Amino acid sequence: MDQVYHDIYKSMYEAYEIGPEHQRRIAPSIPQIPPVNQSKLRRALDRIKKAIDEYETDSGSPIRPDAKYLLMLNFFELILFPIIAAGEPTNTNQLLEDADSDIHLVLSEAVHSGGQDSEGLSSHSIIRSINSAWDRLKLTDAFTWMK
Repeated sequence: MDQVYHDIYKSMYEAYEIGPEHQRRIAPSIPQIPPVNQSKLRRALDRIKKAIDEYETDSGSPIRPDAKYLLMLNFFELILFPIIAAGEPTNTNQLLEDADSDIHLVLSEAVHSGGQDSEGLSSHSIIRSINSAWDRLKLTDAFTWMK
């Protein structure tokens, strides 16, 4: 990966924060949903980043910044944010534990499928591993709107 793109993705991953735009995204179209619990969102985002970063450190498998950003956005924006914005779950701790487990599974799947290049796991390897691990992900049960 070109160093410029490496640095851009790294900066995007590290700088991603919870802000007022999260409430603005849903408020106009879904007025019946109360204000989003910002502390739950921050906790979820922190937990996702921690799981990604700890996996990289503990496994010794480098993860490219683009792959970190893709994984973080997918787990946060597509799974945890909508669940938290809808006022769910009743057990946030379990949801976050499931997210930790699923992130570990996706990253392990990427490593075991040979998804590392000389710089580490790529975004492409993350997409392939999500697809191959889909039926084993714990958070797929949280996708009640897809059923």
